Amino acid sequence: MSDEVRKLIGGSFNNPGPFAGLLTVSLSVFLPFYLKKSFFISWIFLLFSIICVFILPFTISRAAWVSAIIAMIIYFVRNTRLIGLLTSNPFLIVILFLIGLMFSYFIYCLKKPSADGRIYMNKICINKIVHSKVLGSGLGTYCGAYGDEQLRYFLSDSYPDFPTDWNACYNKKNRLVADAPNRSFNEILRLGIEAGPIAMILFILIVIISCVLFLKNNNLYGYSFIALMVFCSFSYPLDYFIFRFILSILLAIAGTLASTNKNNAYSIISLSVIFIILLSICSFYISTVIDRKNAYTKWLDIQAKHDEYDELFANDCSVLLPIICDNQDFLYKYGLSLHNIGRYKDSNRVLYMGTKISSDPMFWNILGQNYKKIGNNDLAEKCYKHAFWMLPNRIYPLYLLAELYLDINDETKYIDIKTFIDSFVPKKENELTLFIRQEINKLEKTYRCP
Repeated sequence: MSDEVRKLIGGSFNNPGPFAGLLTVSLSVFLPFYLKKSFFISWIFLLFSIICVFILPFTISRAAWVSAIIAMIIYFVRNTRLIGLLTSNPFLIVILFLIGLMFSYFIYCLKKPSADGRIYMNKICINKIVHSKVLGSGLGTYCGAYGDEQLRYFLSDSYPDFPTDWNACYNKKNRLVADAPNRSFNEILRLGIEAGPIAMILFILIVIISCVLFLKNNNLYGYSFIALMVFCSFSYPLDYFIFRFILSILLAIAGTLASTNKNNAYSIISLSVIFIILLSICSFYISTVIDRKNAYTKWLDIQAKHDEYDELFANDCSVLLPIICDNQDFLYKYGLSLHNIGRYKDSNRVLYMGTKISSDPMFWNILGQNYKKIGNNDLAEKCYKHAFWMLPNRIYPLYLLAELYLDINDETKYIDIKTFIDSFVPKKENELTLFIRQEINKLEKTYRCP
C-alpha cells in the first residue's frame, strides 16, 4: 500500500491500521444500539454502522476485521436464537466451521510475511517475559528489551566463537523473519515486558472481570470493550491517546456496573482494582504535553536547518535531550551527529540511552565506530557482533567487522569474515546490500593485509 493511500484511508493516524481499530470499536457499539431499537435515533446508529462496514475492507487490517467479527459473534450469540439454531442443525455448524477456516486462511495468506512476523514477535515477547524481572524492564523500554531477547534467541546467552560456530546460530529458524520493530503488536505482552508478569496478569484479570460485568448486565458498551481488547492483542492502539481515552471510559463504565451491587464484595474489589489501574494509566500518560510538543517542533526545525555533520545540530539537540529522551530517532541522529563531529564519548553516552528503548542494531554499529575511533578495537568488535546477532539478516555489521580486521592487520579473521560474507543471505537482497558487497570487495585494495 502506497503512502498516499495510507494517508487517504488513515487520515490523521497516518496508518489505516489504528484507524480501522477505531472503526471496529465504533461499529461494535453502533450496531448493537441500532439492533436494540430502543432509541429514537437508532437509524443514525445504522448509518454510522454502514459507513464503518463500508470503509473497513479498504483498510486491509486483519486485526480490525477479527475484532469486529468476534464482538458481533458474541452479541448475536447472547441476543438471538443462534445457539438453538445451531444445535438443531449440525450441518450448519459444519458450514460455519469451514467458513471460519477459509477466512482464517485468507487473512493469513493476505499478508503472510506480516503474519509470520507477528507470530515470531509474540514468541520473542513471551520468552522475554519468562526471562524478565518481576517488575519488568521499565515503562517505555519495550523495543530495547525486545532487541535484547532477540539477541538471546539467536545466541543462546553467549557469543559463538567466530567463525566455526556461527552457522548453528546463522541457520536458526526465523532468521530471515526477524526484524527491529519500533512498536509492539500485542499490548498485553508489551505490558508484561515493561511492567512485569504480575502487572500483566492483573490487567488480564481486570479485562476478564470487566467483560463479565458488561455481559452480565447486558451493557452494549461491552461489545466495544471486547473489540478493543481483541484489537490490542494484534496491534498497538494504546500508542494513541484516543484509544487510551476510550479504554479509560469503558473501564469506568464497567466500574459503575460493579458499584450497583454495593453488598457484593466481588463488585467492590473489582471497582477498586479498576480504579487503581485507571489511576496508574492517568499518572503515566499525563506529562508535560505542551513542553514535548514544543520540543518536537524544535526538533523538526533543527533537522530542516542543519545537517548531522554540523556542530550546531548537536548543540541544539543537547537542549532537547531531557525532554524527548524517549524518542529513538532523536537519540540515534543526535548520537550520530556527535560521532560525526568527533565527540565519541558523548556520542556513546547518547547511543547507550538509545539501546535501552530501541531494537535497531544501528545504535551498536555507531557505538562500535566510536570505540574504533577511540582506539578500543576489542569493544568495537563486540559492538559489531552485538549488532549482527541482534538481527542476523543484515550485512552492514559484517562489513564493519571486515574493515576492522583489516585495520588491525588480522588477516585470518578477515579471510574468515570475507568467506562468511560471500555465502551470506540477507533478509532482502537490494541495491544497498549489493553496494555493501562491492565495498567489501574494494577493502582489500585499500587495506593491504601482510
